Amino acid sequence: MTNSFEGKAPVSPSSDDRLLDRLRAVAQRVDPPPPAYTDFAKQALALTRLDVEVGRLLFDSYQGDPVGARGARDHGYSATIEFSSVTLDIDIDIEAGRMTGRVTPTVAADVHLQTDHGDEAIQIDQFGWFAFDDTRSGPFRLLIKPTTAGDRALATEWLLA
Repeated sequence: MTNSFEGKAPVSPSSDDRLLDRLRAVAQRVDPPPPAYTDFAKQALALTRLDVEVGRLLFDSYQGDPVGARGARDHGYSATIEFSSVTLDIDIDIEAGRMTGRVTPTVAADVHLQTDHGDEAIQIDQFGWFAFDDTRSGPFRLLIKPTTAGDRALATEWLLA
């Protein structure tokens, strides 16, 4: 039996690199990633921060598309998010570009609405309510930063508005 590689020069790492560079160039020209994907990747890497605990979605009252599916939501829904340190109910209503929500049990914290357009923060009131105007459809997450020193920030998974 003969080896099909007999008589051929071994492939050098530099020729592999050149091939990979050419393949990247073709892929970039034919099917480039959407511009927002770079931001999503950066945001995903930000989740590795040790001072933020990402919660696990236990319940989502929305009966249509699953969480993370494409499409806009223009209605209210309730989500229960579990963290290793606490369980919070977060009720969110998104209507006509405005997000209102309530966190129970009430926590002394600022809530940040993080999107691919930036980060907006507001203080949760004494009853657990918060509101954001001019909410755009697309991926978002809520980051809850306690106002008391030493408490860990809590973040939801990325959801779609």
